Amino acid sequence: MDIPTELFSLSAVFFALFSLVAIRKAIKEKIRIFTIGAVLSVLATIWSILFVFEQVSFAALFWASAMIISIIALPELSRYQVERMRQVDAESSLRLRDFFSNTNDAWIKIAYRNGINSALALYILQTIFLGAILIYALDHLYDIPLRYMFIALTAGALQSAYILSQQIKQIN
Repeated sequence: MDIPTELFSLSAVFFALFSLVAIRKAIKEKIRIFTIGAVLSVLATIWSILFVFEQVSFAALFWASAMIISIIALPELSRYQVERMRQVDAESSLRLRDFFSNTNDAWIKIAYRNGINSALALYILQTIFLGAILIYALDHLYDIPLRYMFIALTAGALQSAYILSQQIKQIN
């Protein structure tokens, strides 16, 4: 199977732009988790570029480095997110933009009104739906074996839902 370089070219451009935004925010805010996010974005840009040039071994090193940093930074990120989530007004009305905030506003408001199980069920459904759209698009654009993607997507949705549930429980 050939590496679909168009995908990695697109991801390199995306991560490069995201890196610029993350670096600017890290410098402006001077919060450590933003600096870690900027470093991860730069690593993602580098490994995407390396994949474009089919340097898979070197790309794997940068990818593995990013995964190790992500795992080490997870507790700090979780603490930061919980602190941001505490600032959400759960009693205010639910708006469409709440679903696109980085403080999980929508899920906090749904959990406040309907219970945490309802919020998590909707969160998992949304994650699987958006992932299924991505898998469908990739399946029709590229000849990539996608038979295990849905399993990975579901596992990722369940894991992120578990993390979200722990964060919501901490803010109560």
